[in-house]
Amino acid sequence: MGFSNRALVPVGLVLVAACGSGPSKSDALQAINKDAKTDALCTLPIEAISSLKNQYSTKATCIPKDLAVTARVKSCMDALVAAKLSTPMSAAYMREWPDDVAAKSLSDLPAYDRKAREVLYAGCWSIDEHLRQGQFVCAKATPEKVLDQTKVDDAHYDVKYMQTLAPIDTLGEIDKACAGVTKPPSDVTVRLEKSSAGWSVAPSNPVIGK
Repeated sequence: MGFSNRALVPVGLVLVAACGSGPSKSDALQAINKDAKTDALCTLPIEAISSLKNQYSTKATCIPKDLAVTARVKSCMDALVAAKLSTPMSAAYMREWPDDVAAKSLSDLPAYDRKAREVLYAGCWSIDEHLRQGQFVCAKATPEKVLDQTKVDDAHYDVKYMQTLAPIDTLGEIDKACAGVTKPPSDVTVRLEKSSAGWSVAPSNPVIGK
């Protein structure tokens, strides 16, 4: 009652086909080069991120005058300004109320209880979508080779690849001024999805980092 060799061959072929259903390394790398972002992000030290007070409505961030780390964080932000990654807010801006105060009605917070930004903050700077999260573009990333892939389902794979980083010229000065910038990883994982057009980086791109 054993199985014949003829019966075993199709089963083996089916198993091989199932194992090879993910993107090839060349297809994965092509999709990553086409769709992955080339801007690599550094992260500011935690003392800067936790000390800066974002002004969400006016797209700025400020450092309070009375913190033990005020001078260090101000030097860090000044280094970003020198690298043209931010700009100081104007004197007129500093004379206005902070965003959270300006949003309150005068009946909730009378004018005589309100203080201008220049009274509260040692400085304010413009922020983009990255600096809002405590990050800044510090290098250009070029995907080099696929290292590994993990199946999520038949149409989705998490692909780990190695990238080379070309840092901006001013990264050394920023790192010195900010004392502890976290550099971008050399290994990155992205999710690829398959469609009728082939493999591409999934729009949600849920996996980033080592």
